[in-house]
Amino acid sequence: MTLHTFAKGLNHSALFRKCLAVAGDSDAILLIEDGVHWAFPSPLANEFIVNPHEFYCLSEDARARGINKFRDGVSLVDYEGFVELTVRFDKTIAWF
Repeated sequence: MTLHTFAKGLNHSALFRKCLAVAGDSDAILLIEDGVHWAFPSPLANEFIVNPHEFYCLSEDARARGINKFRDGVSLVDYEGFVELTVRFDKTIAWF
């Protein structure tokens, strides 16, 4: 089980597509930094954010970018939740 942290915004859809392709069914994706834009409901984000992956969004990064509406299937976590995810998963891969 792997936690993928994704930090790039909507203009990096090719990289996000690679992240999704590499992520296994038991993996999770945590959206951080500009990656939180993928959690906002939009046609582009809706194309990518699909099951079977668990999606999380770092609430502090979303708040810093003025995002306060999130699409279904994305769970908000704070920094403590970020730490809990890194403990829960065997390894972490950072997509920067």
